[in-house]
Amino acid sequence: MKNVFLDKLNLYILGPNIIDCKSRYNEIVNPGTIITTPNHPGNYENNKICQVRIRFSGRVRIRFEKFDVETASSCRYDFLEVRDGDSSTSNLIGSKLCGNTIPNPIESSTSSMTLIFHTDGSVVRSGFKIVTELAPPSPTPSN
Repeated sequence: MKNVFLDKLNLYILGPNIIDCKSRYNEIVNPGTIITTPNHPGNYENNKICQVRIRFSGRVRIRFEKFDVETASSCRYDFLEVRDGDSSTSNLIGSKLCGNTIPNPIESSTSSMTLIFHTDGSVVRSGFKIVTELAPPSPTPSN
């Protein structure tokens, strides 16, 4: 499994199992890749906007193993957005995520998903650890 560290809008490959933010890498194509916030399980940094696109041969599912992002009304300070498609303007799945309750798994309706992590200039937490998976096929409607 690969470890992914999000930072700014560019991600880089450090080695065979570690991805961080020093060279261009912004797309995950292998199910089973692990995505974490920078420094996880230590605290993430202030004033970051991080983006990663996940693209598989089928629908994408992300499963949260850890989640601790600054809590605020409407998640207005630090938050994770999960977008249903390959860009930062794709439809938002659900709402912004923050707090320390582990979210349920989230699935895309297509073969791609975009994650955007935003932090403000003050409170920091340990962030998140996400496992990427191929979602099971959608059930076919019965007549």
